[in-house]
Amino acid sequence: MTLLCYLVSCFKHIVNTHSIKQGLLLLNSVNPVYRKLCPTCGRSIESNDLINNNTCSKCLVNNRSCLNINELNNVLRDELREFEKFFEEVTGSKLWGLQKTWIKRILRGENTVITAPTGMGKTTLLTIYTLYMTKYGKKSLILVPTRTLAKQVYDKLLKYSTRCRRELRIIYYDSTINKRKREEIIEKIINNEYDILILTHSFFIKRENVIDRERINIVIVDDVDSFLKNNRNINRLIKLMGFKEEIIEKINEKYRIMWRIKLCRDNGRDDCLKEQINRLIECEEYINREKAKHSSKQIIISSATGRVRSSCSRIISEILSTSITGLTIYGRNIQDVYLLIDRKDTVLITNLIEKLGSGGLILISPHHPYKEEILRLIDEITSILREKNFKIEYSNPRSIEKIINREIDLLIGSSSYYGLSIRGIDAPESIKYVVFIGTPVYALKLNTLLSSPQYIVRTLLYIYEYKGNSDYRVLANSIRNKLLKLSRNELKLITQLLLGKLCETSIGSSRIKQLYNELKTIREKLVSEIENTLIDRNVLEIDTITIVKTNNKILGVIPDIYTYIQGSGRTSRLRVGGLTRGLSLIVEFRELANIVKSLDKKLSYIIGRDFLKQISEIDLDAEKEIIESTRRTIDKNKLCFKNILLVVESPTKARTIASFFGKPVKRRLGSITVYEIPFVNNNEVVYLNIVATRGHLFDLTTDSSIPNYGVFIENNCVKPVYDTIKKCRICGYQFTHGDICLRCGSRSIVDSIEIVNVLRKLAYEVDEVYLATDPDIEGEKIAYDTYLVIKPVNNNIWRIELHEITMRELVKALGNRRDINFNLVEAEIYRRIVDRLIGFSLSQDLWRIFGWKTLGAGRVQTPVLGWIIERYNEYRSSKCWRIIYRLIDYPDIYLQVYIPINERELYSKLVNVDKVVLTSRKSFTETIYPNPPYTTDQLINDAVKIGLTTERVMKIAQELFESGLITYHRTDSTYVSNTGIGIAKKYLENRNLLDYFNPNHWGKPGSHEAIRPVYPLDRFDLEKAVLEGLISTSIVLTNNHYRVYDLIYRRFIASQMKPYRVVKKEFTVDLGGLYKYDTVYTVDIVENGFNHVVKPIVYSCLKTVDNIESRVEIVSKQVYSTKPLYSEGDIVLRMKREGLGRPSTYSKIITSILNHKYVIRSKYRGFLIPTKTGFETYSYLTNKYPELVSTDTTRMVEKQIDAIVNGFTDCRTALNHLIELFEKYVLNIEITENRFEEISISS
Repeated sequence: MTLLCYLVSCFKHIVNTHSIKQGLLLLNSVNPVYRKLCPTCGRSIESNDLINNNTCSKCLVNNRSCLNINELNNVLRDELREFEKFFEEVTGSKLWGLQKTWIKRILRGENTVITAPTGMGKTTLLTIYTLYMTKYGKKSLILVPTRTLAKQVYDKLLKYSTRCRRELRIIYYDSTINKRKREEIIEKIINNEYDILILTHSFFIKRENVIDRERINIVIVDDVDSFLKNNRNINRLIKLMGFKEEIIEKINEKYRIMWRIKLCRDNGRDDCLKEQINRLIECEEYINREKAKHSSKQIIISSATGRVRSSCSRIISEILSTSITGLTIYGRNIQDVYLLIDRKDTVLITNLIEKLGSGGLILISPHHPYKEEILRLIDEITSILREKNFKIEYSNPRSIEKIINREIDLLIGSSSYYGLSIRGIDAPESIKYVVFIGTPVYALKLNTLLSSPQYIVRTLLYIYEYKGNSDYRVLANSIRNKLLKLSRNELKLITQLLLGKLCETSIGSSRIKQLYNELKTIREKLVSEIENTLIDRNVLEIDTITIVKTNNKILGVIPDIYTYIQGSGRTSRLRVGGLTRGLSLIVEFRELANIVKSLDKKLSYIIGRDFLKQISEIDLDAEKEIIESTRRTIDKNKLCFKNILLVVESPTKARTIASFFGKPVKRRLGSITVYEIPFVNNNEVVYLNIVATRGHLFDLTTDSSIPNYGVFIENNCVKPVYDTIKKCRICGYQFTHGDICLRCGSRSIVDSIEIVNVLRKLAYEVDEVYLATDPDIEGEKIAYDTYLVIKPVNNNIWRIELHEITMRELVKALGNRRDINFNLVEAEIYRRIVDRLIGFSLSQDLWRIFGWKTLGAGRVQTPVLGWIIERYNEYRSSKCWRIIYRLIDYPDIYLQVYIPINERELYSKLVNVDKVVLTSRKSFTETIYPNPPYTTDQLINDAVKIGLTTERVMKIAQELFESGLITYHRTDSTYVSNTGIGIAKKYLENRNLLDYFNPNHWGKPGSHEAIRPVYPLDRFDLEKAVLEGLISTSIVLTNNHYRVYDLIYRRFIASQMKPYRVVKKEFTVDLGGLYKYDTVYTVDIVENGFNHVVKPIVYSCLKTVDNIESRVEIVSKQVYSTKPLYSEGDIVLRMKREGLGRPSTYSKIITSILNHKYVIRSKYRGFLIPTKTGFETYSYLTNKYPELVSTDTTRMVEKQIDAIVNGFTDCRTALNHLIELFEKYVLNIEITENRFEEISISS
């Protein structure tokens, strides 16, 4: 083990380069060069060399030895094989997949957190590990929560140690033995006379001074949830790890600084931002130094649910570089059922228990609002069952031993999260079923419940629905919009104020004070409203909260899913490669059915299917036989295991996917977060490791020694040179070449080489790698780069596409894996090379002419700038007068008149008109058909109309997609899948609108769908689901997120509904005899359809009248234009129409033009107005390089991209036309012959 740890520390950034099967074809006309990517020497390598040989040509020619790397990998593999052999000899069974995943890290000496339900083999693995490590002279300390578990672990170790063929000193402190023996054990602990020491949490807390911390090499904390429920224990654990308590303050200081940085960014405080970032860097350096000092001691933490106080979790996560988090529901082979009873249905319960027989755990809900009734039920049930010869005892250490040894039939305990019955039993053969008498719940006083701002909003919405009073809806929306603008810390602050834990005078922010007082007043009103509602009833159901009046108290009752999972988990355990079957029965009073419904709803959202069944829906005899059969024999091949790495580009997407299966473990490798969560797919346990590349890993280098701005162009091949992307931590500037920020001079740089190393480390640990970057050419290039990074380590690499971020789509994609599409990769490389050659060439010419390095040019942005200038000129030459009138007698009707700018006299008369006559000319019916669902350009256009910029629209759409709320947002397709049609049907069915359902695919299947929602939830439903916690998003959804979602939802639902028919009337408008024109109004709807979701404007006041004479007033009069300026949405529509740009680039092009100051937005309407700089640069470029910046050339490039994608041409051939244009305009393009080797070897 000493050799292993030494080699791991020496070569932690070096990876295995053993020969593996070539999985993909090579690129022919393009052979990208990647700096720092050779796995042997760490220098530049051509992609084809990497794919063919796993090493660069220099290392191959010079036969550079990889012996040290191979030695490391051989040691790792040999160590794993030796442990597997030892494990099998000692236990008689083999490691199963999940245990193998854990032990790979543990054998490397890594600090490890294992979060898995009870029964997955954690304790067995860790006890065997302590035995195994004794051969290296390592002392281990095992901390367990109860004396019962300590005895079980001790007995197992004694049993296993007899097969080790060596004498071992295993000590267990038992407080029940006589005083003399206890003192002897204490003496042995003080003198370090042990190899493995087993202690309870309680003993360690009381007698930590007797332990010599310096002599302990391995610390295992079992059930850390229980240990850290007391905040003071974090200090004890820190000391045990060898740290001083000062590190706790440093960690807390780090998080305070991170909070200040967020505030600075949110409030635009650039003056203090740099100072706070520098303080953060200093703080991180101190923590990392301390961690390096104490790296010799290994800490392994085990948890069944990861439910640890946030302050403790933060400190442990920082020190161990991995988190103790959340709830995972996997490895449960349990039938979950419920039974609703009346108050005195004891016979029904006893009959069920009698039928199920011995081996039962009966759990009483300690916080249940009807606890007194439950205790009465328990007494009656116990009495009846004892008369039927059932041996029943209440839970204590002795009775637990009895049920484990099958000396009693039933054990009665408390469904308390930290209770002995929930956490103190590990007996898969004995515990076959559990009966919860009363659902496990939290019960809060009403005032305490309504100290949560989110619960206040939920309650307001409930009362709105219950009473139909729209004032509550308006108030709920007002409060919600204010809450959306708060940070999470500000929300916590308001909650503390409402709970009375903070004084108002201690708060400096007037905004927080004002909102607190408003919420306080609303809470008082809500409490009064609920009290009045409960005068003639005892129960009120507010979604997943149940308000109960009991014993003159009003309680808010919320299901406790953590305790339920932990308690029910006693019935199902992993045994010899399979899971024992268990049954979990919740018995609840009929009037509190909403508690069970709420538990089911919450767990169903986590696992993606219905969770609970009524007990009448199952065959109890058949279920009992399954339960017994899994305890008699286990099929070793029944439960398979696969450890996979899922690579995405966005941390938000990574968090969303991880949340599908519960609350993931967060493992930190340097600054990179890896989410770990298992799930069961059929009979296979899939252990998912999810990591984000944070966008592209590589970009074209800006190294001036490389010709053609970073691109070698040879006669038959193109070799773009890619370097890792660097980002300045101080100012955020991004670059590729060098290690100093070119903008601010800082050396505090984040380099994507760190992600490269992490990807290689993770790929070595897993069985397969799945690349789930976005389903477009950008995403394909990121997938290709990632493939090159990890291929020397793991050859089982697959590409998958996620068109929506849902569990259903992920499972489907894993079954439809494919190889990387090299045509897409080559097309993206071609596009990037063209952009670089044109952009850098023209930009540097602009710098030379105008003297400003902020100027830039591009193949798409220059023609688009031309359109904006062209429209601006048209706007100026098409000026007119616009007058808007409102009919005083028909105030909903407005009239608009446009008069040529030179007809001043007519304008002067029209502004004095005080009467209008409308005369009906004809009436007709018209069928209004729905539009297809959104494509990217249409979404941007409509979202711009509600006041958003293209950049903001695409950011919001990206976040909605990554949060799993909409399908992929960069698409030209209007196609709707069967899944999408099903969502529309479900929504219309829920709204009693199924008669208007008109399913439509809107085209044929392609690579993408239209933009649509992934749940049958409209905006209001989504807000409620988020507030209830039923849908958990990895970002805070703002009002703008909901506005864009609403646009998408309405457009999509309308597309799946019938058209509607309207009556229209055409009128002649006569303004005082001075000006006449015709106009048409919709006056009635005669057949309903999608108008139920997209409301048209109907002038019903005109339905029965043919002639109107009304007074008018002028609402607005101004100079206008018949050719309005372009909005950003108009530009996007024209780009789509003209074939310039793509869904992925629309926003970037407009943003680039704005950033160069070629165009500004008008103040109120956001129209695009060219600046003097824009005019001058466009004039210069179009005069000097007319063909290079023309719409035709740009369109030609887009067609070439499509041709490469479809395999009709290649990158090198496609570049020929561009090279000819460069030569025509005397722009230097250097054609090289194999010069890569001489130039790049030093990189």
